[in-house]
Amino acid sequence: MSPEITIFIAKAATDKRVWIAVIATVCALLFCLASCSAFSISSLVAFSTYPSEPDDLLAVEAAYSELETQHIESLKNSEQTKPGYDEYRYITDAVGHDAHVLASYLSVVVGKYNIQSVSNILPSLVARQYTASYTEQEEIRERVVGYEPDSEDPSKLIPVIEEYTARILVTTITNNWLNFIRDDIPEDAQEQYDIYFYFKGNYPDLFGDSLTIPDYSTGEFIWPLPGYTTISSPFGSKRFINGKWDVHRGIDIPAPEGTPIYAAATGIVSTKAHWSYGTCVKISHTESMVTIYGHMVARAPGITDGVVVTKGQLIGYVGSTGNSTGYHLHFEVDINGINTDPALFIENFPT
Repeated sequence: MSPEITIFIAKAATDKRVWIAVIATVCALLFCLASCSAFSISSLVAFSTYPSEPDDLLAVEAAYSELETQHIESLKNSEQTKPGYDEYRYITDAVGHDAHVLASYLSVVVGKYNIQSVSNILPSLVARQYTASYTEQEEIRERVVGYEPDSEDPSKLIPVIEEYTARILVTTITNNWLNFIRDDIPEDAQEQYDIYFYFKGNYPDLFGDSLTIPDYSTGEFIWPLPGYTTISSPFGSKRFINGKWDVHRGIDIPAPEGTPIYAAATGIVSTKAHWSYGTCVKISHTESMVTIYGHMVARAPGITDGVVVTKGQLIGYVGSTGNSTGYHLHFEVDINGINTDPALFIENFPT
């Protein structure tokens, strides 16, 4: 199953009211179709079709996407709005939205629309879709503060090094995927929104792949255990553990105790996970995507909750802590809490 489908199912499954409303409305329509001679298939199609012209739908979608890009850039201005830090870092969630969510919403609240009729609505939606939060960090660093004669050769000057505490501001830009949009619609119109969205306004292919997710499939993730590419337990394999069959949530990579483990991509560290992972590191790369590194003998120095790590940074060492039968790294990728095959995100994945 592709990551796009995985994310769609995860989101839909969390909002049962949407599917209840859709089912109830569709049943009512089918009842009318069966019992009312005046009701026809064409009436059902008209009821579920976006009222706007396809060209207008595409134009508004393109305008909204451009506003997304502009708004993200406007949020990356902490150097100007929050001066005084030694370094500024940015973690940006995936940029995108489901075009049918937007089209269904506008079709309900505006009706037949074009770029002119919704130009005052789009900016406020974008501003609510993306929000910025700020985290301060400190790191002990060294800097050159001057030069002095070398004690062994006074004719030479050597740098004078001093330690200092660097203040770092991490700006995290989060995408909520327009998850607030249905609640903005008056209650008596929400069923109409559900019908539009369920049938995709009878234009299911108009926007192409409308749900944008991080493109990690091009090799943005690196292999976390260089030099060790054997996979002893692949993703999705069934194993008999603690008296019952279990489906493996990630992959297991055997390696000697103490082998260095590296972050697959940039993100924010958490050290909290289920006891079975033992000593572990969990890295949030976006609001929806997390990697987990389990069974470590120890974390690397400085790897604690809330720290930002960069791709390729040392985060720990191979061990056999937690529910483990030998030295290995358990590497897992979760999207919206759903286990996903790591092979989808690492270029030249070992086979």
